[in-house]
Amino acid sequence: MGNFIENEKTWAGDLLKSEAEVNYLRRMKYLQTMTYSFENDCKYIFDDLNDPNEVLKCLDGEYPVLLLMAFRKEIQPETLVILNALLNFFPAWEQQIADTIRWPDYRLKMLKYTAFVPFDSVKYKLKLKEVVA
Repeated sequence: MGNFIENEKTWAGDLLKSEAEVNYLRRMKYLQTMTYSFENDCKYIFDDLNDPNEVLKCLDGEYPVLLLMAFRKEIQPETLVILNALLNFFPAWEQQIADTIRWPDYRLKMLKYTAFVPFDSVKYKLKLKEVVA
């Protein structure tokens, strides 16, 4: 999505640069289309699946398909955050994923980012049901 997630080494003075305004406008534009983006991401994730739980399953300590999609930036980080808020799969992943380097850092980053993703859980739950059904 944006530099604010990818660039952890941002200095406060960087917020005064013109790039910060561009990032802000890009973020506002994304927030206005977040429902549409969430729906499209969910269609991408769950289309052609007999069992929607398949993308959440960890097999033998490996990354679940949904997490791999997030790592590859095939879905927006906001989609992962919203799905976790609705389905609460991070605790299960924390127990099942064998990786002790990349996953814990990414998990923490997404949990912190959750506070910056405004969404109506009822509305998004209905969107998810609509796509999965």
